[in-house]
Amino acid sequence: MTPTVSLWNVRKNSKNTRKSNLEARRRRYAPIGKEKEREPMTYEPRKIRGKVGTRPKVRAFLAALILLTTTGTALSHHSFAIFDHTRTYTLKGTVAEWTWTNPHGYIELDLTEGPEGMEHFTLELTSVNMLRRAGWRSSDIAAGDAVTVITAPLINGDPGGLLLEIHLPDGRTLAPPVPAIDTFQRTP
Repeated sequence: MTPTVSLWNVRKNSKNTRKSNLEARRRRYAPIGKEKEREPMTYEPRKIRGKVGTRPKVRAFLAALILLTTTGTALSHHSFAIFDHTRTYTLKGTVAEWTWTNPHGYIELDLTEGPEGMEHFTLELTSVNMLRRAGWRSSDIAAGDAVTVITAPLINGDPGGLLLEIHLPDGRTLAPPVPAIDTFQRTP
């Protein structure tokens, strides 16, 4: 009868290297009495073809990732080019709705005085973030308030524009923090 080699004895007498552990495992599970001399198992680390990031699929993935993450940011910002910089309207009316939300605040105004044929006007403000930093609060304006506003109208003639200044019923005047507000020429 051929003695079996215990895994304990092999481990105790080995140098505890990966190679000796693999050989011990092989001997441990070899059929009793049919031990053959086999080539020792070898361990070779996986070979990487080329450098990381130089493979075409990796490059394509990284390029797509960069494109997708930067495109959204670029598209989410717009200029004030849709508003007329050469004239302003002074409007009087009642606030129908005051929307304090991102990306812009909005005031829906039912007009009592304004351009001929316009009964309702939509005013766009800057972001809530910018308004808060300029001292605005969501409670500054309420539906039903009688206000006077100065606005830069839309170039296409639709009843809407950018709010440049608002006179509130309590006597306060608020101006939203519009970047380059001085580029809008005030007209009577």
